[in-house]
Amino acid sequence: IRVVSDAVKKMAEGQLLELKKIGDYHLSKEDYYRIIDGKTAVLFAACSYVGANYANNDKNLNQKAYKYGLYIGRAFQIVDDVLDYISTEEKVGKPTGNDIREGKITLPLIAVRDKLTPEEVSFIKKVLTTINPKVKDIQKVKNLVIERGGVDKAILEAKEYVRKAIHCLEEFPNNIYCKDLKNLAEYIVEREF
Repeated sequence: IRVVSDAVKKMAEGQLLELKKIGDYHLSKEDYYRIIDGKTAVLFAACSYVGANYANNDKNLNQKAYKYGLYIGRAFQIVDDVLDYISTEEKVGKPTGNDIREGKITLPLIAVRDKLTPEEVSFIKKVLTTINPKVKDIQKVKNLVIERGGVDKAILEAKEYVRKAIHCLEEFPNNIYCKDLKNLAEYIVEREF
């Protein structure tokens, strides 16, 4: 109950922080992680913890399960943010470019801010703070981020969280369930929707 209650509290805080930071081009990487931890990762973490807790009463394994969930939750949200830049509406089942349209700064953009010219920064800030920006402007922002390597950097970071998640499983029994958890973690960075 404590872990789930804490997750619900952090989810609410993450959503509020995301709303507060809409249009904030200078969103720090730390705040980005606070947002995605609240939006996604703590839910994955709490579910992993609860499952481990029901299976055993080992506090160390329960904490490893929590970390596993946190890491795959971060990887999942990073990939979701990447797909907003590179996927199509048909693949993901929702319009792409929504984060830009809604003024949300995510890891692909954060990863390349230092590589943008002052003119590009000005343009992106304008798009992020415009209500209902033009589709061509959203596409231009997406293209800039992709060309500068933001998507590639974000995917590498997601893969690092998957690596950390799999490392958390090392103390668990080597059985079909543990293998499924490893496969699930690896799938997160391979998914296209």
